[in-house]
This record gives sequence, C-alpha cells and structure tokens, in this order.
Amino acid sequence: MPTTTPTTTMSSNPPEPLAHWSHRIADIPERGLDVEREATPLELVALAATLELPAFLLLKVSYRVGPIGAGRYRVKGELSAAATQACIITLEPVHTDINESFEEEYWPEELLTKSRRCEETEEREALAVSAPEAIRQGVIEVGRLIYEQLSTAIEPYPRAPGATFAWCENGGEAGKDKSNNPFAFLAVLKDKT
Repeated sequence: MPTTTPTTTMSSNPPEPLAHWSHRIADIPERGLDVEREATPLELVALAATLELPAFLLLKVSYRVGPIGAGRYRVKGELSAAATQACIITLEPVHTDINESFEEEYWPEELLTKSRRCEETEEREALAVSAPEAIRQGVIEVGRLIYEQLSTAIEPYPRAPGATFAWCENGGEAGKDKSNNPFAFLAVLKDKT
C-alpha cells in the first residue's frame, strides 16, 4: 500500500492535540489517499495532558481518505494506542491498550445544510444514521476524528489487577457493626408492627 505524509494545515477552529492531522481536499488524488502515521513524543505528551492521563505511550494510525462523489469523502482506518492510567482504587499505574476501527464521512458544509433541512421534514429515528462531519475551509480534520475515538475508547474506571474496594466505617470491618447501618432502625420498627 503506498503511503504519504498528511499535509500540515490548521483550521480556524483547531481541534484537540492532533489539530494538524488534517488534509486539504485539493491534495487528495481522485484514486484516494493512504496514510500511515505515528504520534511524535510531543503529541503524546499533549494527548496525555488533554485526556488527563499520567502518560500516553504510543499512537499509530493507518487510514484511507477516498472521494465518494458530490464533493464528499470517506475516511476509514484503524488505530492502535497505549497509555498509562491511574487505578481508581489504589492510584497505581495501569497499562491500557487501545485498538479501534473508525469510519466517517465528510461533506461540504453546503450539502450538510441541505441535508439537515430535508431531515427536518422527514421522520427518522434519532440514531439511525450518524451525521457526516463538515469539510471546513476545504480541510478534512482527521485529527479530530482520531482524538474522539481515543477519548471514548479509554477505560473510564481503570482498575489495577487485584484492586478491590472495601467500605469500612470508623476503621472497623465493613458491615460488622450493624448499629451503624442506616436501615437497622427501620428493621426494628418493622419487627414491632
């Protein structure tokens, strides 16, 4: 598969740390564009800071940007990443591997406006079809798509192996002192009736 380096461009509304992972549609050949990319150490630091993680260790992506007619494009690919998260119980470092596929359509803004007007007159289920992304100022912002994939794929409650949470009140064993149980009084009342 031939590969190319993406064009570095910035939009007027820059997305997260991968803002420059974008493509000008003028630079995309009719046959499409195959891209393989790996995040730099600075990009990994920026990702970790933005996603509030102790460290982001790796991000590799491969994808294809291809025209699908009427000025529209499809981006389809895969990403693999590795990060360090903090265990929600012990705060120990937890290694996280992420492997995701992604696919998105990008449409010119004027087509999106017409499409939205048509949708207002038709009845559709809310989540039946995902809305395409806009091509803004002639640029497809693939970095935003990849960032969104990462942010939703990260484990929201990372837990170190063997980490368990035991609620202890007043330093004693959990549940040992039933008089501190908020339902103990109700149980006594129930027994009296």
